[in-house]
Amino acid sequence: IMAERSKRVIFSEINKLKSSLVSEKELRKAKNIFKMDYHNQYATSADKAVFLAEAFLSKKSLDDLPDELENYLSVDHYSLIRIMRRYFTNEIVFDIKIK
Repeated sequence: IMAERSKRVIFSEINKLKSSLVSEKELRKAKNIFKMDYHNQYATSADKAVFLAEAFLSKKSLDDLPDELENYLSVDHYSLIRIMRRYFTNEIVFDIKIK
């Protein structure tokens, strides 16, 4: 019962994001949290070593790394709605299994 209730709440929030604009304050807050997490992933020498090892093993180019954070932070209200509508369709969302 609790799982179904939780699922309904999650779906409700997803549908809100698909149909209405997030407030400027909320978007700014989300971007600040993301920026902090992004920088923290390179906080220690071990974190940097893991990142470089993963980049090497995946043959990922580091040329676009300086622009990566800016690309994430450039998300605006309208692109958020577009992303939600494209990737959070009913087929995908209703496929969620709660364990």
